[in-house]
Amino acid sequence: MRILMIAGVPGKAEAGVAGIVYNLARELGDLGHSVKPLFFEDLLPTQSWPNRFRTIEFAKRISEYVREVRTEYDVINIHAPFGFWYGAQRRHHQSQVGPPYVMTMHGLEERRNYAMGREARKGHADYFRWKNRVWQSLYHMPTYRWSFKTADQCIVTNREALLFLELHYNLPPDRVWLVPNGVGPEFFHVRSFSRGTANKLLFVGTWIDHKGIYYLTEAFARGNLEFVC
Repeated sequence: MRILMIAGVPGKAEAGVAGIVYNLARELGDLGHSVKPLFFEDLLPTQSWPNRFRTIEFAKRISEYVREVRTEYDVINIHAPFGFWYGAQRRHHQSQVGPPYVMTMHGLEERRNYAMGREARKGHADYFRWKNRVWQSLYHMPTYRWSFKTADQCIVTNREALLFLELHYNLPPDRVWLVPNGVGPEFFHVRSFSRGTANKLLFVGTWIDHKGIYYLTEAFARGNLEFVC
């Protein structure tokens, strides 16, 4: 099977979604499939629209690109929320636009909104104030909904998302599939650790509120430990 896999993130293997895409491409290749991964900079190296509308601009560019190469692939896998434009066009024009559209969603935005709303009341959400919440509701949430509602098939990475799409959005069970993320064999190597008490934590990642950074810093402050990021 010839698969085109598109994710709206930079194509750095160290990043979360990009790393997953590369792993999927490798494993599917080992099963005999042909997979071409594409990332944000591959299809939209220069943005023309304001950055706040990058989701729509990239979704539109995906649809244009797929139309150009539609005879070269059997399946188009687009990671949410960037598949809604292509999905809507397929709903109206079917195979004239391109191959079947499979959406992959890595998390549930409704869960994030719920959690960040609670954090905002504690003063732990720098980017979830009322303007952010309005924009999230009016702009970002519809792009996610349209991405899975217009998809021929949906892949989610956790059971909560699977049940939510079925029970809340009424998607039939044969359109939503649970495919948990895996890890490479290098994570199962036996590692050696020092016997002394560890008092330093090196944080390697994106320093943003919804990853629990406040709780990390507060916990280390209570233990009189050193936190390096």
